[in-house]
Amino acid sequence: MPSRRAKVAAHAEHLLDVFRALRGRFALLEPLLFDESTVRRLGSGRRGHGMHLLTSALLESCVLEIAKIVHDGDDRAPSLSRLVESLEDEQLCAELREGFAVWGIAPTTGHEPDVIAFIQAGERAEEEQRRVQFGELMATLRSRCGDLQGSAAIASFRTMRDQLIAHNQLSFDGTIYQPLDVTTLGLKFGDLRVAIEEIEELINLVTLVFRNAAFDFLRMRQQLAADRDAFWSPAP
Repeated sequence: MPSRRAKVAAHAEHLLDVFRALRGRFALLEPLLFDESTVRRLGSGRRGHGMHLLTSALLESCVLEIAKIVHDGDDRAPSLSRLVESLEDEQLCAELREGFAVWGIAPTTGHEPDVIAFIQAGERAEEEQRRVQFGELMATLRSRCGDLQGSAAIASFRTMRDQLIAHNQLSFDGTIYQPLDVTTLGLKFGDLRVAIEEIEELINLVTLVFRNAAFDFLRMRQQLAADRDAFWSPAP
């Protein structure tokens, strides 16, 4: 039976993969939302309908993934909320802290005893520093995840997921039954970009806390931007 630590590490790794896919979709969507030249080139004439369909599909896919990444409550489904909840387990936190702090790289043989003792003392001091750093990372993760979960934009994305994307919900407005009017949620396209940037910072914290690992988000964004530009650039 896998340990609790192995489970949360696996969930953190998969959550990174899910976020990378979200970043890829959003990179492809960005020109359709924010680049005037792309919108002018594709949004008129017979191509306009296709652009509208593609924009809607990518937009709804991004909203769906954001809602899942932030709020999914199923114990089998990785999410920020479930991972942060797992930090209430003190034994798990202790194991994660030691895994983050203890590297075990100081030599035990091959040098004079006083040299080994000096190196090991230095490593123990660095371990204590890493334990403090882990506590700070964990506190930041909890605080920022709480802020994100409580944001108006994330609440609106969740409403879209529940009432429009995942389910075809109709509500009676006093006259007729009709689907959710997204304009009543007060969202702007820029809210999507801000949410994804905030989630990226949280995924970075999750990767550090639960896996004691780092990921090069800058390089990922650069690669996705290059792929996006190659895709949307006018044919030569």
